[in-house]
Amino acid sequence: MCFVVCTKWFIRPVPITAKNPRSNVIIERMHRVLNDMLRVQSVKYHEKDDPIKDLTSAVAYAMRATVHGVTKCTPSQLVFAKDMILRTTMEANMELARHRREAAISQNNARENKSRVAHNYKKGDWVLMLSGHLDPKLQLHPGPFKVLSYEQSSGTLYIQRKHYVEPINIRNVRPYCGPKKRKSQLHQ
Repeated sequence: MCFVVCTKWFIRPVPITAKNPRSNVIIERMHRVLNDMLRVQSVKYHEKDDPIKDLTSAVAYAMRATVHGVTKCTPSQLVFAKDMILRTTMEANMELARHRREAAISQNNARENKSRVAHNYKKGDWVLMLSGHLDPKLQLHPGPFKVLSYEQSSGTLYIQRKHYVEPINIRNVRPYCGPKKRKSQLHQ
């Protein structure tokens, strides 16, 4: 069932790395909306009521009935071919929605990658890990770490860290351009 739905929606599974919320943007956004809507609700407690169930169903309905900024349709119109508010039948143009989504993704990627250090990573390169959300100019970056492999499709580097291999997204590293160190001096 899941494979059929993914094929219909042109969804291609890609593995993601930890600490990279950009890779799961849709779910992260839904969680943010859910959190915001639940936080502003005033809950009146009654013994027989389940306020969490009531609120989550109301939030789910609101998210399904809201017009998406990119596709210009509600999720219910795209999935169920019905409008949630007017209860009318609607035939969605899936190809147009897909093109709008791809254009928005390309535009967002161009904006995000504008500040990225352009570097073609390859096996044997050395990288420094970015340290937290503070100003990178004020902190030393851990490393250097040796690149064992690179998956360009997902932007995932595999680095040797201590005694294990760690996947890390290229947004969280910078190329190391310092003097080459002997293996015994490397930060593990």
